[in-house]
Amino acid sequence: MSSNLENSGQVSGPVSQMLRKVRVRMLVRQLCSRSFALLIVLAILYAVLLLAGRLTGLFPEYFAPWTVAAVPVLSVLLAVVWPGRPDLKAAASATDGYHQTKDLFLTWSMLSGCPTEYAPLVGRDAERTASRIEPEKVVPYHWEHPTLTAALTLGALLLGAFFVPTLDPFGHVAEAKEAQESHRVLEQTRKATEARKAQLA
Repeated sequence: MSSNLENSGQVSGPVSQMLRKVRVRMLVRQLCSRSFALLIVLAILYAVLLLAGRLTGLFPEYFAPWTVAAVPVLSVLLAVVWPGRPDLKAAASATDGYHQTKDLFLTWSMLSGCPTEYAPLVGRDAERTASRIEPEKVVPYHWEHPTLTAALTLGALLLGAFFVPTLDPFGHVAEAKEAQESHRVLEQTRKATEARKAQLA
């Protein structure tokens, strides 16, 4: 349907311009909404894995504080690649719903490019009404609550990454430290042996 609109010669008209602005705002709001939802889901998953890794000592080294940044980055990337985008038909339907124009713009988007006797009448009414429509009212942005919630969520994860202690109920941390210490001693012994050989040579 959008291809018919683009080929109809009305692509630069006031109705299509207004609908494109509404569609862009719908895209932005959809992206932000999906990013926020994914951020909450990934934050819960991160918190569960962080607690499991720290309290069991099985994989505590994977949750350094800088890894918290992966949560918002992944949420945005997944929101971008998530399928499904609002088209001009959806923008027309949203505009009709907000302004109660009885499917005027939806009908216009369906009739654009179709040689029917009703198209000029619908186009005239749509152009007349489009001049009074403000896209920012059709698709408003509400940043405050999601932004505050996301900031508090990431702050809680950061505090957890810094201050949740690493326990060792199964002895894995002690084993890892012993292996690391043994490796360090062996490395020092090897260097001392090589230095001794060099002196004797």
